[in-house]
Amino acid sequence: MRDRETIELALHAADTGHLVFSTLHTVDAKETINRIIAIFPNEEQNRVRLSLAGVLKGVISQRLIPTVDDKRVAAMEILVKTPTIEKLILENRDYEIKEAIEKGREHYKSQSFDQHILDIYNAGIITRERAKDYATSASDLELKMNGLNSAKAADRLNKSEKNGNVKVVDDDIFDLK
Repeated sequence: MRDRETIELALHAADTGHLVFSTLHTVDAKETINRIIAIFPNEEQNRVRLSLAGVLKGVISQRLIPTVDDKRVAAMEILVKTPTIEKLILENRDYEIKEAIEKGREHYKSQSFDQHILDIYNAGIITRERAKDYATSASDLELKMNGLNSAKAADRLNKSEKNGNVKVVDDDIFDLK
């Protein structure tokens, strides 16, 4: 979908019960939603936002990442419309979409690029450098690679503290000035 007329037709078809598949060249699911809405004049954007929030079922975005064996693997971001996603679209809170996608992974089978890239990296299919090159947030992905983002990491730390197995390494200590 490259122009306003095509997007308008697709929204109308979806509004009338037709299943619509389309392609749009964007970097991720959030940008796809923003591009659809932004192609319309400001005075029409609330109407389009309402329509899109009602008819959208999902967005699949992909990035092809070179593998360790010189092939390519698709990293996919999958947005599944949930009540939370619908509300975020309606309320123009696109900055929260990535977090909602990540939180919906277990229940709705949605996933962010960074979640899938981490899976591919952990499976040994891509290098650490390639993972960071293709991540939405390389610094956040690096933290996840080091196990510093999750409740699992906190659980490991709590168990280590209870067992007296906490080791402090000089690299872990820094001064804030």
